[in-house]
Amino acid sequence: MANQFTKCMKCLKNVYENTNSICCDKCDNWFHLRCSKLKLKEFKKFTKNQNLNYICYYCFNYPCPKCTKPVFDHHNGICCDCCGKWLHLKCTKLNKESYFNIHKNIWFCSFCFEFPFSSVNNDDLLDNLAIDKFVEQNTLKPDVYAIAKLVLYAGKHLGKSSIN
Repeated sequence: MANQFTKCMKCLKNVYENTNSICCDKCDNWFHLRCSKLKLKEFKKFTKNQNLNYICYYCFNYPCPKCTKPVFDHHNGICCDCCGKWLHLKCTKLNKESYFNIHKNIWFCSFCFEFPFSSVNNDDLLDNLAIDKFVEQNTLKPDVYAIAKLVLYAGKHLGKSSIN
């Protein structure tokens, strides 16, 4: 049961014993009933049947593909413009400055590209030949090729590009 120092991972307020709250069986974080996105009827099923495993909304919908932990609203997280998955900042190779400026750019995670990002800079990726070279070397997943070409087009015509 939650103790007086446990915080709800949604609202970050204290979760006290004998309140309607639930612990995620995957991430071991506590949530108030109102923050869990459960209906009261569903909540009662979990509290009555200890054999049911409760998986929180964040573990179910937003697991970081790198560390598998959930990406909560209050975490420094970033969404890949290719696959739509959320990653923690610490699970990417972005520095804080790049992270805070990323809203101006398009960003792809390391799971969408099969090459180490440290070996590629943004100028290389603005070059059609570089993208074609990555495809020839089988370092760019085929289903990402079309998206990379669109990013290239957007980067040249809209002044946006960032792949980190």
